[in-house]
Amino acid sequence: MRQQILEVLISSSVLILALALLRILLRGKISPRLQFALWLLVAVRLLVPVSLGQSPASVMNYVPEQQMSEILEDASIPAQVPQQVTALPVEGTAFTDEVLPAEASQTATEAPTASEDLAEESARFRPAPLTICYYIWGIGAVLALIVMLGQNAVLAARLKKNRVRLGIANCKIKIYITNALPSSCLFGLFHPAIYLPPQALGEDGAPNRYVLLHELTHYKRRDQLWCALRLLLLAAYWFDPFVWLAAKLSKLDCELACDAAALKDMDDS
Repeated sequence: MRQQILEVLISSSVLILALALLRILLRGKISPRLQFALWLLVAVRLLVPVSLGQSPASVMNYVPEQQMSEILEDASIPAQVPQQVTALPVEGTAFTDEVLPAEASQTATEAPTASEDLAEESARFRPAPLTICYYIWGIGAVLALIVMLGQNAVLAARLKKNRVRLGIANCKIKIYITNALPSSCLFGLFHPAIYLPPQALGEDGAPNRYVLLHELTHYKRRDQLWCALRLLLLAAYWFDPFVWLAAKLSKLDCELACDAAALKDMDDS
């Protein structure tokens, strides 16, 4: 299990860096839709933390097996603290200078045994460093998820309080005007709605055609589901800066892919 987690972290980081480099090298040479779809490889790698078998192209082939084994073994062995047993006199007991040989031999054999038992008992209840890392990972993921859900809940309350619905014919999705956002967006997971700022309205009070078409394209492509998946992965891998980089770049590619899809429904002008 430990080796599988390490493999996921290393392979996903290499994949994210490779895709970030490809974005620069292949800019304008591949379609924005394909550029955005490539990030699905990263999502699958993060969602499936198991090894699918040995591959000649695996990055784990370049990691020394002996060194990895030593790292995993060192992380699973708890730190041993030397125990010192100091003989203290018992109050009310008289000691003489003469000790019988049998009693001295028995005392010498019993003291180390008690010390060893105490050390073993202490080590048994002391968690390994890797176990502590698991606890930190889990607690951080829960806290990150709570923060993200809380931010979305606050935004949902603000939008619900400050919105005016627009009546547009032949539109399957609800459209609102709100002052709570600086730009238009599609918000909501199961029942999404389009929210437009006042500046997105024309002189006749109708929403800007191109802005509305962009948000409708998000709705048709179900991009809110990809956004939810991105948040879940960020919460699960909150400690990994490469996952945060992938989330930022994939969000930009999502907007570019949406623009490209919206442009198909427009004329050349």
